Amino acid sequence: MVRPLFAAFGVRYATGTTREPATGARGHDSELQLHGALSYAFAPHFIAGVGLRFLRAYGGGGLDRFSGDAVFVGPTFSYELAPTLGGGRHLAGAGRRRTLGDPRCLKLDQFERHQAMVGLNAQF
Repeated sequence: MVRPLFAAFGVRYATGTTREPATGARGHDSELQLHGALSYAFAPHFIAGVGLRFLRAYGGGGLDRFSGDAVFVGPTFSYELAPTLGGGRHLAGAGRRRTLGDPRCLKLDQFERHQAMVGLNAQF
């Protein structure tokens, strides 16, 4: 039986706005994310590998004022629970975070120290 090797890549753009209740002042921010993963089917229902995420934060809704970036690397896995139902997890625990104008590597103004994504997949 041939066990396949999987590669995946994704791009995500997100924007948001906040309002300070005390002053009524509004702020806009945006984020660009690049995701990549390489996985291998170790068993008929189990896939595991490594994932990489690169994130950039901006002030303004249109990626206009760079404010920081982060790189996360961690394991990823998926397991088929039934023929049409599966679940997976991507844990990005190791990483580098940087805020513009700050020489410290782990300043956490824009990004968390660890990130995890859990998913449930259904086919119909």
